Amino acid sequence: MEKEKLIKKIRNSGKLALTVLMVYMLLPLYTFVKGFGAGFSEGYSSAESASFSVSGLIAALLMVIVLGAGIAAVAISFSLLWQMTRDESPFTEANGRKIFTAGIMFIAAEPLYFISMYLTHGTAPDIYGLSLAAGLTLCCISAVFRYGALLQQESDETL
Repeated sequence: MEKEKLIKKIRNSGKLALTVLMVYMLLPLYTFVKGFGAGFSEGYSSAESASFSVSGLIAALLMVIVLGAGIAAVAISFSLLWQMTRDESPFTEANGRKIFTAGIMFIAAEPLYFISMYLTHGTAPDIYGLSLAAGLTLCCISAVFRYGALLQQESDETL
């Protein structure tokens, strides 16, 4: 009886987190599209010629990679939350791998973001290390999920 209640709570909290994550991702997307359109229009109406710099190109490329890593981490989060609303137990090897992969994405994005901000602005970003800390935390949590999967497997085998 207690197990069914916990599974129901996990599914409900997963659904809530999935909904919040969708809203959280849609709002910045709207702002990005709106800002991109305004900047695009301003770029064509400006009489100034665009200047080309290698450091600006590298910074833009790094920011695209950081954006890609962020999108991949969000996609992994969606997948994980979706899986948690469907499975009997969230403690599976697959969920542990997904959490670890999201952690690696955060860890990889941090130095790329730092370099791109340094190339663009000439200084380090104000907040540095938050993504790295989040990535390391997710890697630790993935170990907990893998251990939980092992315990779940042992529990299932004893019955």
